Amino acid sequence: MGEGELTSGSWEETTQEISFSDFRFSITHHCLKQESAENESRDEPEEDACPLAMQDLLCMNNDFPPRAHCLVRWFGVREFVVISPGANCEAVVSESKCNLLLSSVSIALANTGCQVPLLVQIQQNWRKVYAGECQGPGVRSDFEMVHLRKAPGQYTHLSGLLDVFKNKIGCPLTPLPPISISIRFTFVLQDGQQCSWPQQPPGASDLYLRASAHAQCLCSSSASYKQLHSQSHAIKCFVHCKK
Repeated sequence: MGEGELTSGSWEETTQEISFSDFRFSITHHCLKQESAENESRDEPEEDACPLAMQDLLCMNNDFPPRAHCLVRWFGVREFVVISPGANCEAVVSESKCNLLLSSVSIALANTGCQVPLLVQIQQNWRKVYAGECQGPGVRSDFEMVHLRKAPGQYTHLSGLLDVFKNKIGCPLTPLPPISISIRFTFVLQDGQQCSWPQQPPGASDLYLRASAHAQCLCSSSASYKQLHSQSHAIKCFVHCKK
C-alpha cells in the first residue's frame, strides 16, 4: 500500500442489519478501493501468509491519516468490519454482553477462515470504543481500547507509553530489538482574537501566502505539484516525527 493511500483513496461501505439474541445490530464492511491487480492478489493470498491487516499494522507509510474512519486513523488498516447496535437500540455496556459478542466473533472468524478484522462497538457511541480481533494461519491479533476520563501522569509522555508497549508485547529477547515510534502533535487555536499577543498574529491570508511561498521554494527542489498544492492550502499544523 502506497504512502498516503488511506487518505487519498476512496472507500466503499456496505451495511446490513442482523438480529442476534433478540438484539438488532448493524454490520458495516469498510474497504479501501485499490487497483484491480492488487485486489486480485488480495483475493488469492499465499498459503500461511500473514493477513493484510497485520501487515498494515506494521506498516508506517500511512501513520495518522488526517481524514479517515477513526479505526483507520488508530490502526491503519485498509479493510475491516464493524458490528454496532442498530438504530434505536441501547449501547452494549454490560460486561456479559460484551464477552458474548467477542466470543461469538472469535468463533465466527475461526469457522469461516476470514482474515478481515472484525470489531464490535461497545459502551456509549460517543466514546468510540471498539474491541475485536483478526485471525490468520497460526496467528491472532486482538484489538483493545481503554477510554479514560483523565490519563495517568506516567502515560502523558513518550517514555511512559513506550513502557506500556514493551510490557504488552512481553518480548523474551534481551536486549529488546529496536522500536520505531511515530508521533503527531496537533495544535488547535479555538479563538485567537480573545488572547493578548506579544506581537500581532498572522491572518488567514498571510498564512496562505507563506504556505504558497514555501510551496514554490520546495518546487525548485523537484517536489511534486500535488504535494505542494495540498501544503499551500493547509490550515492546521501537524508535526510528524519518527524515531
